[in-house]
Amino acid sequence: MLAQSLAQRVRKVRKALPVRTVLKALPVLKVNKVSKALLVQMDRQVLMVCL
Repeated sequence: MLAQSLAQRVRKVRKALPVRTVLKALPVLKVNKVSKALLVQMDRQVLMVCL
């Protein structure tokens, strides 16, 4: 249950993020092999800010 609520919060935050910044970040993340780990770190930081 906790994981689901956290995921929902992350989705809401991602939707709230400006589209331009996300689009600018996409090519970098695609090139980066550890993009998934970076996204997880970003999600955690965003959640910390939200909480």
